[in-house]
Amino acid sequence: MKIQSCPIARRCGESARWISCLAAAAALSALIQSPALSEDAKTGRVEAKAEEYGSYYLLDVPEKYSADRSWPLLVALHGAGDNAKNFIGLWSQLAMKEGYLLAVPCGDSKAPDWSDNQRTWSGSSPKFILWVIDQVKKAYRINEERIYLAGFSAGGHMTFYAGLLNPGVFAALVPCSGCVMEEITDSALEKASNLPVRALVGEKDPNFEPVKQSVERLKKAGFKTVILRTFPELAHQYPHDENPKVLQWFDELYAEKLKAKGLTDLLAKAKKAYEEGKYAEAVEPLLKITGFGLKAPVTDEAEGLLKLISETGTARLSQAVEHAKAGRYLEALAAFRSTSRDFAGLDCAKKAAEEEKALMSNPDVRKRVSELEAGEKQAAAEAAAAESLAKAAALQEAGKHAEALKAFDDAAKKFPSTKAGLEAKSRADAMRADKTLMASLDLEKNLKKANSWFQLAENLRKNGKREDALKYYKMIADLVPDTDLGKKAEDKLRELR
Repeated sequence: MKIQSCPIARRCGESARWISCLAAAAALSALIQSPALSEDAKTGRVEAKAEEYGSYYLLDVPEKYSADRSWPLLVALHGAGDNAKNFIGLWSQLAMKEGYLLAVPCGDSKAPDWSDNQRTWSGSSPKFILWVIDQVKKAYRINEERIYLAGFSAGGHMTFYAGLLNPGVFAALVPCSGCVMEEITDSALEKASNLPVRALVGEKDPNFEPVKQSVERLKKAGFKTVILRTFPELAHQYPHDENPKVLQWFDELYAEKLKAKGLTDLLAKAKKAYEEGKYAEAVEPLLKITGFGLKAPVTDEAEGLLKLISETGTARLSQAVEHAKAGRYLEALAAFRSTSRDFAGLDCAKKAAEEEKALMSNPDVRKRVSELEAGEKQAAAEAAAAESLAKAAALQEAGKHAEALKAFDDAAKKFPSTKAGLEAKSRADAMRADKTLMASLDLEKNLKKANSWFQLAENLRKNGKREDALKYYKMIADLVPDTDLGKKAEDKLRELR
């Protein structure tokens, strides 16, 4: 059975045969996939055939569309006896202005006495509507949390029907002069109770009472957000002036959802990172905020901050290009790489990576860069070696000969091919050639060892381990015989024997 304009209340429940596909339609949301985006997505108006459904759909895409972020999608359904080409004008200008993609399917059914331009909806329409959404998502970056369904008259009935059976697909429903079919079960309503609904109807419309009854049924089913907007002067007509308020309502619903996701916290995190000069840490949350496509202050602030960061990155990129033109290849590469790293996700980072690739594709540049990098590496090694040599010399001058010798050895070993490394080796060799100095160092080392042995021997003696203590006192006397410690050890030996 076809859905007509439904001018009287009983029409809201007379589609038993038409609803026979209820169980199958309820699972259709699983058909929505997330395929790869087309690289040549068109803007403006697109008309696409739907041969499987014997119909077509129209799509309006804002001229400012870019795949850099996701966009909201409004699917609008015309009334019985109408078609997509007539109906799209109801939403087109406003949707394009406010940054919505607008999909208008043309009904997949018609009465026998109607012309081909007079269309309505049928039991297969939910599947057709989901197919249209799937096609749009294949070509455009759609925010899957911002897919809305609206319709007038028979399109309002279908808005309820397709939307309530697929609550996971749609973010909100706006049926105008449409009602909930009796065949929609209480179980189906319970599953869809989180879906916001904004019902519109003229108070002189024959569907006024059934629309009110539908709203009451939704409220009794536990729907959390159900709004009924009535218009005293309207009969079976669409309230055109309501559309801006509908889109504003969509934004408000989404703002509430985003608030729960902590977008303000993300913005605060980005601001802190920006103030600290950590641009990469700022860009990531800012892109996440703007990617939602919400018209709200938090988005405006995020876009403004992204602009500032992008300007900084672009300035660094320009500086890198100037370095490259002047033959300062190492400076250019450093600037290209830091731009790619610090501004990841922005156009300047992508361009920096492209510029670096182009620069290094030149064999002469690669050779020169290799030479410069080798020279820079050698210069860094020379500087580090000179610093190590200076520290070793300072230790020697302070009379810390053992520490100085070790420092000279370390510098010579770590920087063998540098001038300072060679000098460090020479000074270490000179210290070892000084027999008096080396004897003094050996004695210093032996005294240190003997001191530890003496403490050990004393502890052994106190604990009654006489023989073990004697052994250590003997080792001390042999290691440092002509020192005060050696003589003290000999006294201990005589005392214990």
